[in-house]
Amino acid sequence: MKLTNLKLKNFVFQEVEVSFDPNVTYMIGKNGSGKSTVGLTALWALFQGIAEKSKKALIGERFRFIGDYGSTATIELTMYDEKLDCEIKVFRKITKDTTILTFQAPEGMELGQSWLDELFNLFLINPKAFTRMSAKEQALALGIDTSEYDTELKSLRSDLSTKRNTLKTITESIAMTCPNGVPENLPVVIDIESIRKKKADVEEQNRKAYEAHRKAEDEIRANTLQHNSIQETNRAARIAIEITIAKLKTELAEAEDKLKTIPEPLTLIDVPEYTEIQPADTSVYDTELDTAIANNAEVQKYASVSNLLSQKAEAEKQIADLLTKGKDKAAKRTEYIQKHKLPLPELSINEDGELLFRDRPISPMHFSSGEIVKLIPVIQAALNPDLKFVFLQDFNDLDDENREVIINYLTKQGFQVLIEMVGTEKVTGKHTILLKGGKVVEDYSEENSESIV
Repeated sequence: MKLTNLKLKNFVFQEVEVSFDPNVTYMIGKNGSGKSTVGLTALWALFQGIAEKSKKALIGERFRFIGDYGSTATIELTMYDEKLDCEIKVFRKITKDTTILTFQAPEGMELGQSWLDELFNLFLINPKAFTRMSAKEQALALGIDTSEYDTELKSLRSDLSTKRNTLKTITESIAMTCPNGVPENLPVVIDIESIRKKKADVEEQNRKAYEAHRKAEDEIRANTLQHNSIQETNRAARIAIEITIAKLKTELAEAEDKLKTIPEPLTLIDVPEYTEIQPADTSVYDTELDTAIANNAEVQKYASVSNLLSQKAEAEKQIADLLTKGKDKAAKRTEYIQKHKLPLPELSINEDGELLFRDRPISPMHFSSGEIVKLIPVIQAALNPDLKFVFLQDFNDLDDENREVIINYLTKQGFQVLIEMVGTEKVTGKHTILLKGGKVVEDYSEENSESIV
């Protein structure tokens, strides 16, 4: 698709009509003569309309583009579609309140604003406008939007940084707790309470046995006292009787009879000697308790280490997972960018989704005008747009060699080039539009000096 004719009525100027060469057209005039208005602003307004707020439309108040020769302005563009071998005309009528878009095309062709949107990319048609964009906007202009990937990768990098800091802190804590290294086998907790219960059970058994022994001793002592008391009573009775017998020999028979009624004295019983009981030995539990307490003190020492080791293992796992996710997302991002086939190996998209050339933003701060004017068309040519038109501003800044290189490159790629230059004379042997005060003139002589701006 190339431009053949552009007609403006009351769009800034009273009336301007220009035709374009299929290959190279020079638009020459002094500063303020209307070159940018005709070569870029009018096309922008035609393709995208005019609005005070918009991402694509020409930004401004509509009435400022309507001249002094009526209440409306019109832009008419004739294009030649090489693929369909036909002409298409686009009309844009501008009023203070709105714009009206119409088409004149072969029957059956469906045209509309969406068609114009796909056809027109201001930032590739005009290299100078491209350099005014941020590196991120430049990437978007090429249709490369990595924000979805970049947002997730940024989040993953943030999480990874946090986890690595956590792992570092854990590792340092372990090193402080175990300056000589973590033992291969950390001690485990011994249940001290179970040992204490065993000891208490044995002590209770010993207490009961002691009490039973004392009770038995008390019973033996009581029986002994009772036996001795009886024996003493019998002894006293026997003595009394013997005395009675001695004194009362005359009553011997009676006494002897009476003596017969007295039972024989009790045989003395042998009282068992008191023997100390031997309680069960609980010292084994004391030793076990001492060992357990020492062990558990060691366990307590390494309790934080065990916890830290668990945390470290978890942190390492999370880091590995994040690295895997980041690698997968980065691979998908790379695949997405590669699908767009950046035209030069030096072009890249950084982690912020910005377009870079040789790792630098494409701007006058990093590249000369000549480099930029050559670079942007290369990018545009690689995208193979339907509208093969490029408007080169500030062509005066380039030397003759660069001018020839750029023109040859673009025309070989099938581009139609409109070159803006400051001057007052036509380019010999080239299709030239000479503008003066918003009018197409043949030369800058006095009789053509009237301005209608």
